[in-house]
Parts: sequence; C-alpha cells; structure tokens
Amino acid sequence: MCGHGRHDREALVRHARSRLQNSPAQEHVAALLEVAKIAGHRFDDLVADANPTTSVRSQPYGSAMS
Repeated sequence: MCGHGRHDREALVRHARSRLQNSPAQEHVAALLEVAKIAGHRFDDLVADANPTTSVRSQPYGSAMS
C-alpha cells in the first residue's frame, strides 16, 4: 500500500482492513495500482530538481537570482 502523504497510522490500518474481503483478482489490480503510485512518487522525487519551474518555485523569493 502506498503510504505517501498518509501520516495517520489508523487510516492506513482501516484501509488495509477494508481490503481483506477483496477477491484475489481485485487485490492483484490494487497491487498494480499501488506499485504505479509508488513508482510515480519516486520518479517525481528524482526529477523534482530537473524542472526549472519546480525548483525555482520551491526556493525562497530572490534566492534563485544569485
């Protein structure tokens, strides 16, 4: 389960419990979607500084001018 952005342990446990009744086919699809989410977050982290617009926006105003 992708925990990115989820800081509430109880919410993660509730989500996991809600999936216990899923069929194997449903869990297979859910697992693939979670892997895709995790890969997407990791890719975003890798390329965050490669996008000049993103890297400039994350810096305090004026610090990118030096």
